[in-house]
Amino acid sequence: MKLPVVLLSIAGLAACQPSPQPAQAAKPEAEAGEAAAAPSARPPDLHAVQTEVPPPLAPVDNARDTTPVDARILDVRLSNSGDPAKNLIGGATGRFAPGDTVYAEVQTDGRTGGYTLYAKWVAADGSVLADNGVRIEQPGAQRTVVSLNTAGRWPTGRNKLEVAINGQAAREEAFDVQ
Repeated sequence: MKLPVVLLSIAGLAACQPSPQPAQAAKPEAEAGEAAAAPSARPPDLHAVQTEVPPPLAPVDNARDTTPVDARILDVRLSNSGDPAKNLIGGATGRFAPGDTVYAEVQTDGRTGGYTLYAKWVAADGSVLADNGVRIEQPGAQRTVVSLNTAGRWPTGRNKLEVAINGQAAREEAFDVQ
């Protein structure tokens, strides 16, 4: 049986970072000195991240930044066309075909920067397809475009996107796949 591939693209006007990772134990001094001397790898371009996840779905890292912040979701708009790298989205729709990429434009407003916008994509059966965060560093109104492509295998029925700021559920946007 050939397994489908799930692709996820995340882009934003604000600076982006992946979800925070759990702290690791400190290295002994000898190892720390060696690590400092070794060249560091260039971080990925986080303005257009693509992740492949073959089913059965890989476990989702549920570690979330839960620091209270004064930020809120203003609006969420879904489309079957867009370009996360350019932070663009097409006409709004709530109906998709199994082969569509689902794009979401999330408008946020925060008094200060330094919060994480989380996008959790949930299938009609309740399984989590993807759960990722985008770091927003700038205060004020922000527009962030996220997308998910399930390689032509969106489950039919009522799927949803759950958006949260620093782990606090803020908005749920349902959409139909037929």
